[in-house]
Amino acid sequence: MTVHEELCKRGVHRDDSARLVTKLSTGSKVLGPDDVAELLADGSLGEARRLLDSLPDPSDDERTGRQRLAERVAAAEAKKERGLARYHAALEAGDHPAAAAALREALDTDPRDADLHERLRRLPPPPPANLSLRVEGRGITVAWNADGDDAVTHAVVRTAGTVPANPRDGRLLVEGHTATLFRDEEPPVGARVRYSVFATRDGSAWSDPATGTCVVLPPPADLGASAGATEVSLSWGTPPEAVGAVVTRTAPDGSRTTHRPTEQGELTVTGLTTGTKYRFSVAAVYLSEDGQRQESAAVSTDATPRGAVRAVVDLRIEPAPDGHRVSWTTVADHPVELWTLPVTARVEPGTRLSRADLARMRGSRLTLRPGPAAPGRTVRDFDTLSGVGLLVPLTVEGDGGLVGTPQITGSAPQVRMPTVERLGEELRLSWRWPEGDHLIEVGWQADGRPVTRRITRTAYNDGGGVKIPRADKVSALTLATVVRAADREWVSAPVEVPLSGRAPAATYTLRVRRSWLSGKGTATVTVESPEFRGQVRVLTVLKEAGFMPGDAADGTVVDRRELDFAHERSHTFELRLGKVATPFWVRLFTEPGSAVRLEDPPTSRMRG
Repeated sequence: MTVHEELCKRGVHRDDSARLVTKLSTGSKVLGPDDVAELLADGSLGEARRLLDSLPDPSDDERTGRQRLAERVAAAEAKKERGLARYHAALEAGDHPAAAAALREALDTDPRDADLHERLRRLPPPPPANLSLRVEGRGITVAWNADGDDAVTHAVVRTAGTVPANPRDGRLLVEGHTATLFRDEEPPVGARVRYSVFATRDGSAWSDPATGTCVVLPPPADLGASAGATEVSLSWGTPPEAVGAVVTRTAPDGSRTTHRPTEQGELTVTGLTTGTKYRFSVAAVYLSEDGQRQESAAVSTDATPRGAVRAVVDLRIEPAPDGHRVSWTTVADHPVELWTLPVTARVEPGTRLSRADLARMRGSRLTLRPGPAAPGRTVRDFDTLSGVGLLVPLTVEGDGGLVGTPQITGSAPQVRMPTVERLGEELRLSWRWPEGDHLIEVGWQADGRPVTRRITRTAYNDGGGVKIPRADKVSALTLATVVRAADREWVSAPVEVPLSGRAPAATYTLRVRRSWLSGKGTATVTVESPEFRGQVRVLTVLKEAGFMPGDAADGTVVDRRELDFAHERSHTFELRLGKVATPFWVRLFTEPGSAVRLEDPPTSRMRG
């Protein structure tokens, strides 16, 4: 802070402070015309004048330069005075923006004049710009642009028609408002009102108002439509100031029909065409102060008369060339969608669900293709599903619909490597189980009658496969995978198992032992072939588990050997099995494609 500023702060007049500084400065430094020019360039016009007036008379050599310097100071003072004159004239005319512009011009000449700064601060800010009024429901939103001065706040005033002179000249809605948006929640309805926004810096000097008028005509709210077969019922709500409503019906060809409801907030339009989409627009009616009818903006909704919605209860699913084919009894006037959900999903037929509800249940909508025509039924095809899912029909109404009777469908893993062996008067059927906890449904024809049996993995392991009696009477042997989920089940398409002619049989006996001391096992095997004469390749399989091996891959092959029955009907050999854990099983198999079938000994003889 300079000495001059400190003296002013302590109450010394600015002119006296400048003279004191000039006189005191001569004790340490002689000030001259160059200092005057420096003050003038620095924007200190007043101090430049005071220093110029205090300088001693110039010598003859300095006189010309001194004169030019005096002319510069005088020109700056004249420019400042012109700005002040315009300021006073604008202030007297009430033109505050022009007064502010004049003060800023004077400050450009003498920016260190604190009095000019104070006068500018006391002027009201410019009025808000770009005022807009927007009716939203029952309220009005007032918006405007400010001049960017953070010290400016605003007041919003509502009047019946005249422009207010100040914020107290009307209904003051808000004061000290720093935002540029205000919502009047309860404006007069049906009357023209004026909104004016004032700006201020200090709360006492206010700008001219930015002002605008509008008529508040709230539109109807909560418009709803319910369609019947040939009629649509509408309902809506209006403010208590409304004296009625006007309903306009627009047909698909663009023709319009006007309805004037006799009941407040409701109307039923009859005589419509089923399946045709109509648009209904509703406007509220108000009376102005002079008794004129005024209509609000309209709200609209679409409605299509339809027959009663009906759930699909007879969904049929069958294989198709490129996936699945599904059909149901045609539902008049309502489309039907198909959704797949996890098989564990619980949906109740006859309930209403939205598409969002089905999506939250991890459902997905199927893409359907037209299928072959069928009288009275809708037929659609869709791609093969990657797994098994719950197929849910949805009769569409609005954003959801009515749930029909679901069915399980999809693609389940099939059995692999099915094998049929004849053991005397029985057939022994074996296969590789698919992944997952499934049942296998075995089907065949016996004397022309269909027979089915469902096999669990435990029963399969206990029996070493599936044995079917009366082998000579068996035909059309099939295997299918059964998927169960809660109280629902689905059976895959059956796989046919070919039945070959009766192959010659070879029998074998086992003597299986395990040392209690060393834990090592041995097996003595005797194979006899009373019918076949030739070579047979035999695999001995060891399995340490509670169930016997179902095939050669269901365990460890501990021995492979070729037995020649051309000259010998019986072969005996002993196998060392190494350390084994109980229980364990030893079972013999022939290699695939062998001309001989092996008949197992009693189950108890194969277990160790």
